[in-house]
Amino acid sequence: MSFEANDLDRMVDHLEWANTVVLTHFLAHTPSADSLRLMRHILAAERICFDRIATGASDMEVWPDFPIRELPRLMHRNVGDLRVAVAELAETPGAVTRYHTTTGEEHQTLRREILIHVMLHGQHHRAQLAQLIRQAGGEPPVTDFIAFTRVR
Repeated sequence: MSFEANDLDRMVDHLEWANTVVLTHFLAHTPSADSLRLMRHILAAERICFDRIATGASDMEVWPDFPIRELPRLMHRNVGDLRVAVAELAETPGAVTRYHTTTGEEHQTLRREILIHVMLHGQHHRAQLAQLIRQAGGEPPVTDFIAFTRVR
């Protein structure tokens, strides 16, 4: 059994849904500074990956500090770029991206692997967000993939 393009499409749908669930939660419950910092990082890391695919580099900070009102705009931009990148894999499934890490190391990675990393990285940090919210006495939003499959 192989990992197909439609599996990546489904993962993109989940990423968009899960990030939207978190941002909706932030609107209803003022996020802690740590939670906001983590959500900024999730979206910034996505942006860095897309910039690397496009140009091999990015000037986005890994842990940026920007207003909460910027989160939805960046999220929508990232999802749009992610959908384009996944669609392009059908044309060039073995495409490789050459890029420099934030520490200046040069690497080359299959684009498919970069895109999978984007989605797994976000899920990892959304789990950390849930833990932060729970530790602060709140009820975190559910962002698990299986929950997504029940509503989409």
